[in-house]
Amino acid sequence: MLDEDGKETIYNVNRLSKQIPWDDEHLDTSDLFREPEPEPEPEPEEEDIIPEIGETIVFRMEPTEVHQDGFGIGKVLAINDSNVHFQWYASKFYLITSPFALAWTDAKSNFQYYSPRKIHKEDVPHLGTATSTTVTVKDLIVKGYDLLDDNRRLIRRARAAIRAQQKKK
Repeated sequence: MLDEDGKETIYNVNRLSKQIPWDDEHLDTSDLFREPEPEPEPEPEEEDIIPEIGETIVFRMEPTEVHQDGFGIGKVLAINDSNVHFQWYASKFYLITSPFALAWTDAKSNFQYYSPRKIHKEDVPHLGTATSTTVTVKDLIVKGYDLLDDNRRLIRRARAAIRAQQKKK
């Protein structure tokens, strides 16, 4: 029972100990052993990713019935101003974990297929312009020569970048 301002108050306690302040600035020792919290790192400003010709790029795109994950993959063929001209990478299931291969257009029958190499020497790359897909450097999520592993699947860094971009939406 404590007397506070002339009023008795009952507190349930198991053990009482008298606190003796060290000095006026250190009333107890609880803060002495606490590590200071690190200052939060500033959010990095988004810079334009400028790819090199021949690099693989992953870029944002609106989800469609075919591309449900909202990203596309391509091989950079040229860069004009901030527009990136690319050859599509395609996959059987268009999933983030699927194996990807370059997309080609058959010269004789005009159908598209995906393969690490073209089947006929007359076949041409299936380009972003063929699907009216415009990609600028601001649309790029990640770039690199090593974005696909030996099984032609996106590496962990690329998948993490895509998922981080999807969370921003």
